[in-house]
Amino acid sequence: MHRAHQRRDRAAPRAHKRCTVRDDPRVPVSLEIRLADELERNSGAYAELVLDRIAAEVPELLADERKRDFARTGSQALLREFATALRHELGSIHYHAPTAALAYGRHLAHEGVSLPAILRSYRLGQEVLFARAAQLALEEDSGDEAVRSLARIGALSFRFSDGAMSDVAHEYETQRELFIRGTLAQRASTLQALLAGRAVDVAAAERTLGHRLDGAHLAIVAWSADPAIAGEAIAGAARELVRAVGQGRPLVVTDTPGEATIWTAPAPRPLERSVAALLPPGIRAAIGRPGSGVDGFAATRRQADLARSVAGHRDAPAVTYYEDVALAAVLLRDREAASTFAAEELGELAAQTRAAAELRETLTGFFANGHDQSRTADALGVHRNTIAKRLRRAEAILGRPITSRPRELEAALLIAEVDAPGP
Repeated sequence: MHRAHQRRDRAAPRAHKRCTVRDDPRVPVSLEIRLADELERNSGAYAELVLDRIAAEVPELLADERKRDFARTGSQALLREFATALRHELGSIHYHAPTAALAYGRHLAHEGVSLPAILRSYRLGQEVLFARAAQLALEEDSGDEAVRSLARIGALSFRFSDGAMSDVAHEYETQRELFIRGTLAQRASTLQALLAGRAVDVAAAERTLGHRLDGAHLAIVAWSADPAIAGEAIAGAARELVRAVGQGRPLVVTDTPGEATIWTAPAPRPLERSVAALLPPGIRAAIGRPGSGVDGFAATRRQADLARSVAGHRDAPAVTYYEDVALAAVLLRDREAASTFAAEELGELAAQTRAAAELRETLTGFFANGHDQSRTADALGVHRNTIAKRLRRAEAILGRPITSRPRELEAALLIAEVDAPGP
């Protein structure tokens, strides 16, 4: 509120110089790309412009600094999302509101703010953006092309706003119903019953969760190294990961502090193994296998939880797939018994020393490469004679041939790898 009077004096953010091929005067830059560049590089400043407009015309949305902080985060997410839409216009695709905007809608629903006021704020934001696009068009010397670009931006802004407002309105109405009828506890109870495998009324469960249960499901558990980070913020940070491995509107549950569980429909393509780069630093995720129906809904979540239990006890990558650690997860269900078994099986090879770790790595590679010393040497990047010496040293420590109890030895090596203390 105290910033509203600054609205008339605040000019549109100045675009930074773009050090790309677009600086080449022979390469025309479309109006859409110019506006996208400004929004991506100045999302904070543009968000303040929108908030000032909202504060002047719909003040109940920004009644205190906490509401303004929520609104700022949601506005920046929407601006970045619209910039992406401008840069990669996909025709008649249905656009969705980002997680931060949905979180703001849920907050306002709990605060009792009216839905018409919320939807009006989106139209005000659309007006601010279109005014800036018109200003850029006036600066163009391309004549009719600038007019056509402005028309395209206008049409895209209507489609984008319609998709975002539809999602926010759906989230708002769902949250208000849950809040007013006191069904938040019912939602938690429904999830608990589903995950425990108890019989439920599927139609009633779908109404409670706002999520279909008869299709395919993929569960993602995301968490932060900082337990103070709210679950909604974690879900927002995992949004790009969810998009890469899933499709459609996800079900997001943030009941556990410092954690978010997201169910999505698996994408119609194999899971991408390069998705770790989509998570910001400090955020990690575990992914179950795709499953179908009510049983699959519970199974994929159970698998994601097991994958997280493994990832939490080793120097794991940012994204851990259940199928990569399923055996380790089973072996470590009773961690004390597993650690005791590994220590008894490995003896001095279980020591937390560089020499013991080197021998364990060699043995693991030897088993993984079908007991072939040459392939093991290639995999580890050492000479074949080095592998032979290490294997003899390991057998001397074990007091038996490494082929005498191969299954037990492999299991013990896996437990030691996963259960080892971090660096």
